[in-house]
Amino acid sequence: MSSRRYQLILNRQQEMLLPPCVDEYVNQNNPVRAIDAYVDTLDLQTLEFKNTQPGIAAGQPAYNPAALLKLYLYGYFQGIRSSRKLEREASRNLEVIWLIEGLRPTYKTIADFRKVNGVALKAANRDFLLLCKELAKDSGDKQVSTFDKDARLLTKRGQTVAGYNVQIVVDDKHKLIVAEEVTQDGNDFHQLAPMLAKAQAILQSENLTELADSGYYEGNQLKTCEDQSIEVYVAIPDKSKVNAEKGRFTREQFNYDSEQDCYTCPQWNLLIASGNPHQKNGKQLTCYKSKATSCSQCLLREQCLGEKATIKKIQRWEHEAVIDRHKQRMEQKPGIMKKRGALAEHPFGTLKHRAGINHFLMRGLEKCSGEFSLMVLGYNFTRVLNILGVDALRDYCARRPGNTLRNVGYA
Repeated sequence: MSSRRYQLILNRQQEMLLPPCVDEYVNQNNPVRAIDAYVDTLDLQTLEFKNTQPGIAAGQPAYNPAALLKLYLYGYFQGIRSSRKLEREASRNLEVIWLIEGLRPTYKTIADFRKVNGVALKAANRDFLLLCKELAKDSGDKQVSTFDKDARLLTKRGQTVAGYNVQIVVDDKHKLIVAEEVTQDGNDFHQLAPMLAKAQAILQSENLTELADSGYYEGNQLKTCEDQSIEVYVAIPDKSKVNAEKGRFTREQFNYDSEQDCYTCPQWNLLIASGNPHQKNGKQLTCYKSKATSCSQCLLREQCLGEKATIKKIQRWEHEAVIDRHKQRMEQKPGIMKKRGALAEHPFGTLKHRAGINHFLMRGLEKCSGEFSLMVLGYNFTRVLNILGVDALRDYCARRPGNTLRNVGYA
């Protein structure tokens, strides 16, 4: 067998001269250098991380929270969430040894950091979103969604599980997550406007356009978005499908006349407003009714009324015009929902596939919110590195306003 058939291997008994310093183990393009540079721009005390107060405390000195944040950001960047696994990485992984400068925190110290800093982790994630916005102004680009007492029963794809409803807003160009939230709501009906308000606060934009699936379709939410000058395209659920399949008239076949304030049925009979408006599900509704004499003589009665009904009734919301304007927008852009799937599913697919994130390790709404912020921060950090590269992000962090390298030497 030829000795040159395979690549040469290392002689384990051969004495070697290792690089003279740890810094040489990590090349200049390694992502850990970007993580290190970014965390060093943060004022962890202002962000309310624990153990950031200056001074000497009794007992053993605390670990620098900047180092633990770097360790967690590296872990979520690499798909390593377990505190025990991160403990092992700190003693054997040269990238981690470089990143946290030889510290070897125990798994309990690592786990406790994530447990007690939920609010601060959300603040750190918000800061990175602001950095992303700063980078877009820097480039001239203006574009940019029974074990836990807090958990609630959620139904998805026919299965009911205890957990949380995770919300995100994703920008259409770089697929960055610009807003995130962990909620206890079992559905998405009331999440559209609040999530867009968060995105609007981050982006400081007056011309947001939002795409959402039918789970977010709710009249009051559409009105709130319109009041906030946010243009939304929400898939309209087909509530008339069952009647249409039975050959029955659907609501869409009854035309509303705003000037006369009445509906016209397919046989040109009128439905007139009857009685005072009433409240239902947070909406003020007016009931429109047909005349019994008109319906009794109608040739299409069986396509319109049930067996026992004598008149036709339609409930109209006081802000129904919001629904009509939204429907018109959807009709003008019939293929726009295909774009939504490509945007929203990309981050979730990346988190689940790359990082193996399909459940929370924490318990409690605040802790899970903090952990999800870590997930989002790791995802966004990866996206920014893929877009800009390590050198560009490091250079910007070095000249970022307010960067004083203040995270060194906390007790």
